[in-house]
Amino acid sequence: MNWISYLFQASLLFFLFYGFYWLFLKEETYHQINRAVLLGIILVIVTLPLIPVPEPVIEIKQQFLPIENIAFTTEIPEETISLPESMEATGPVVAEPTIQINWQKSLLLLYLVGVIALGLRFMFALASIFGLLIWSNLKKQEDFILAFSDRHFQTFSFFKIIFTGRDDQSEKAREQILIHESVHAREWHCIDIILVELFSILFWFHPFTGMLKRSIKLNLEYIADATVLRSGANRKAYQYSLLKVGTNQKDLLLTNSFNHSFIKKRIIMMNIKKSPEWKKLKYLLFLPLFLFSYTFVNTAQAQTVKEPVEKVKPEKNKVKPDKQKEKELEKAQRTLEKAQLEKEKSMIQLEKAQKA
Repeated sequence: MNWISYLFQASLLFFLFYGFYWLFLKEETYHQINRAVLLGIILVIVTLPLIPVPEPVIEIKQQFLPIENIAFTTEIPEETISLPESMEATGPVVAEPTIQINWQKSLLLLYLVGVIALGLRFMFALASIFGLLIWSNLKKQEDFILAFSDRHFQTFSFFKIIFTGRDDQSEKAREQILIHESVHAREWHCIDIILVELFSILFWFHPFTGMLKRSIKLNLEYIADATVLRSGANRKAYQYSLLKVGTNQKDLLLTNSFNHSFIKKRIIMMNIKKSPEWKKLKYLLFLPLFLFSYTFVNTAQAQTVKEPVEKVKPEKNKVKPDKQKEKELEKAQRTLEKAQLEKEKSMIQLEKAQKA
């Protein structure tokens, strides 16, 4: 499979699976299930086009007739080749040089430029986080490591490390922020973000890539918000802290931050009723969707194709030797031999007469 075919099939799967999630599942309150679904969508898109399809087995049986039953001919038809008048009059035509553009190589170059640019951006984000870690004071907590810095930035988490800086928050707000970020650290939410960032590097050209990134980050925030509220935090006070915490500051690329840009959606999600249990049945639709997509993308199905028995028969338009001409040729040959013998007898008789 070449790279164009792979990206084309993966793009179709992207439209199909993420489109289904966006239309039917994004508003459900089953955030942990949605997390698994979103990661599964990435896995299916990347791997399904690579699954080898069993090649069809072709059985060809041929039955050959005895060679003596097949008539051959040694006559070669004469074919006349006529040249165009322009070539006969002016000689051979010299083709003018044309400029040919290899579109496949051009598209590959454009694709690689996007991948390299986003890859460098990814590496720079990693370097920024590790640089901040070097200049931070580390303190071991029960479920995470707290990295404190004198710089001014909003609290965020990266794997099991929670970075915090100087801020003007109250002690109660700071405690809620740490609970929120500890959920990200404890449940390894950073892995989801890194996976979707790597995925977005490979599929930077797809119109759904940005939407998928936002869906994954927003769903992780839903999970953390729900955990904070279950811990006993006051709903209104927590929502107020969301609005108060430096909403003008930008999140780092590979981090989970309390200061996320989807504050309105998070507040709405915290206030809606939990989805009824029967709506979990919608997730079962992914099974037929997967089977359909496998059939749709991989058009060649695993099957055994048996060809009918083929008999090699002599072609009817073969020119058979003319038996009548053969007989006439043999008769003429015998007549010639007979005349030669009579001539030899006449010469012998003439020699005998001369001697007598």
